[in-house]
Amino acid sequence: MADVRGDPETAVFTGVIDGRDARGYPVTITRWFQGGGIVEPRIWLTASSFSGDGASCGVAPLPVGTEWIFAAYRTEGMYGTGLCSPHAAIATAEGQAMLADAVQTFGAPPPIATGPPSGPTGVPDVMVMAIAFVGALGPLLLVLVFGVGLLLGLVAVLRRSRRGGG
Repeated sequence: MADVRGDPETAVFTGVIDGRDARGYPVTITRWFQGGGIVEPRIWLTASSFSGDGASCGVAPLPVGTEWIFAAYRTEGMYGTGLCSPHAAIATAEGQAMLADAVQTFGAPPPIATGPPSGPTGVPDVMVMAIAFVGALGPLLLVLVFGVGLLLGLVAVLRRSRRGGG
């Protein structure tokens, strides 16, 4: 990591590999150490980085859903990697060593995203949405119960007035 420190053309980050799209291989960033001047939540690795052809420095496509650390170069508005660009799966000893080296070289950035997106309390967004939905239903249920009670009361008054008037 010391070799790429301060290199404006090299970004160092960790991220989760997403399925290929038209631009290449999207990566959801989990930590941003260096590069680009801004922290990007998602970047694309060029499709040419993954030719699998060792002669062109391309590597085999990375498994979707796995987290990796990259020292990637900027190219055509995206990022590139290959046999000559350091990268490793975080779940491996090599990946853990690279991550420790990056933290030692650049400092420990706060994680950008970990696992499923979560709300401000750390509760997954799906749960936050469910709680918000149920919370939004509360006033509606109150109005509905009040309305049914009012309707039943009106029916009772009308029945009494019919009995009394007939």
